[in-house]
Amino acid sequence: MYIFQIFLQKYLKETFNRNWFEIINEVGVFHLGGDFWPHLLYTIPKPPYKSIIILDGDKREKAKEICEKYNSAMAIAPKFAFCETTNDIKGVNKEVYPVYCLKENCIERYIFPNFNCSNPFSNYNKKVDGPKKAEELIEIPNEIKQLFKIIFSGIQKR
Repeated sequence: MYIFQIFLQKYLKETFNRNWFEIINEVGVFHLGGDFWPHLLYTIPKPPYKSIIILDGDKREKAKEICEKYNSAMAIAPKFAFCETTNDIKGVNKEVYPVYCLKENCIERYIFPNFNCSNPFSNYNKKVDGPKKAEELIEIPNEIKQLFKIIFSGIQKR
């Protein structure tokens, strides 16, 4: 989440440079508790809010399974659309929550190409080292930039 927030701020500054701070105050980034995420889906804001669930790539199979489970539930429950590509997100009905998994198994792979997601560096601090390195990057990774373009597609540059 920390790395994602740095990329979000960088994107807004470069895209909406004069009023990026107004836009970021209208965005909520929620952490779904790592592997506990399926149990926290009920916390996602309902319409009229626009929501998208973005997970690390290692959650792909579980995400597909959870989408199917929710979509076949007989109880009144939110519906989810698993999106294989960023373009799939654009076609999702407003009443359904798009679920997208990054191509990389963990977001750290976008800033540390040799990062081992299942066995991070022994001295790696996810809350400090990842965001610091993300801030140093000149370019936002293309896949993440595409997600932001979709999320902010209806906002006029001022």
